[in-house]
Amino acid sequence: MKSIIFPILFIAIQFSCKTDTNKGQDNTIIEKEAPVFFPVTNYIKGQINEIKSDGINPVKYKTVGNKSDSVWISLTDFGTVFNEFTEPVIDSANMVNFYEESTFSDETLDIYTFTYDLKKNAPDTLQLKRWDVYINRSDNTVKSIYLVKHTKDGKEKQFTWKSGESCKTVCIAKDKTGKQFVEYEETIKWRFD
Repeated sequence: MKSIIFPILFIAIQFSCKTDTNKGQDNTIIEKEAPVFFPVTNYIKGQINEIKSDGINPVKYKTVGNKSDSVWISLTDFGTVFNEFTEPVIDSANMVNFYEESTFSDETLDIYTFTYDLKKNAPDTLQLKRWDVYINRSDNTVKSIYLVKHTKDGKEKQFTWKSGESCKTVCIAKDKTGKQFVEYEETIKWRFD
């Protein structure tokens, strides 16, 4: 009896090893496709260059409390006005490890919405908290971009870029009791019709 059990056990072990070895010899690599994020920074910089090439001097409206003021922005200074929102560079290479994309198709508004939120394991030190890109479904053009950043001094800045016409910054701060309030609003317009 013992003489029969050892050969059967030996054959079973050999068969199981061959099966595992065959599975391991398959050299095909299944690569997961990396997500492609909308290149927000390149888009905004492209819009800035377009405004400069058109020779349009934008006007900036700033409201603090109940007081408003306006000033023309020279074309040489126009690019630096947006440095806060073009850094860090928002694209796939820089953001894919920290943010995740979700999409929504709104048939009522005829818009695709691409939302980018922080991943759960993202570092708390990232100032850019989220952004949304709104694209017209009918012609696949960017309608607007919305960013939310937290500053080192605890303020929240909401930035909305309306393609081809204007952008707006809303700065939200906290008072001594922790209650939020709008510290200021800035709107920059380069289309006046």
